[in-house]
Amino acid sequence: MVELTTGEKLLIQRMLAEQCITENRAQELWSQLKSKGRIDSDSLEASLINCNGQLQLISLEIMGVVFPSPADENDDTNTPSATKYLALVDKHRPALGGGGDGDNEEIASATKLAFVKSTLGGPSAMNHRRAILQHLVDNTTATKADLINLKNEIKDSPNYTLDMAETCVDSMLRDSWIILVAGARRKSMQSQVAMGPRTYMELSDLLTEQFDMEQSQLPQQLYYR
Repeated sequence: MVELTTGEKLLIQRMLAEQCITENRAQELWSQLKSKGRIDSDSLEASLINCNGQLQLISLEIMGVVFPSPADENDDTNTPSATKYLALVDKHRPALGGGGDGDNEEIASATKLAFVKSTLGGPSAMNHRRAILQHLVDNTTATKADLINLKNEIKDSPNYTLDMAETCVDSMLRDSWIILVAGARRKSMQSQVAMGPRTYMELSDLLTEQFDMEQSQLPQQLYYR
């Protein structure tokens, strides 16, 4: 197994810090480290393969996704485009417990736990996040206001306020679970929002098993092995 250079270790640290980055951003980071003599590999892809050789020992993997850019309804050119994103994905799957409570199949993987813990708000916020994913699976895009107002569909959550719902949506945007459509402004309630690349990389099984998304609807995933 190839020993990681100092630069490759720093690349992993930056990916952990930024959570989900474009391939162009990864290339920029790699080039900076290469120019300082901290990386020996001849390409970003070679370094990612080296990194994964070590990361697999702790059930982590750098993955990529070819993510079609959601169309901007104000753009008349209709020019198709796609962006490659990279993320450090936790591949660990904990063993099922033996508690006998009938909920074993619902035990979350580590990646699902990352999604659950990405914002505060308790069970109401988790149900809100699930409602957001289901809405985007069904409708592809939605306004930020519509996603916030999904709070009204959550049962038994009288203490889940509008401010908490907005915080939930903003945190999902910040963590790349959902993204703004090209040309949208983060602060505008009428900005169009779509499923984010991180969701497809880390929660693809959740999308297909619980939200009825077809495998053919998932974007192409990239592996560096």
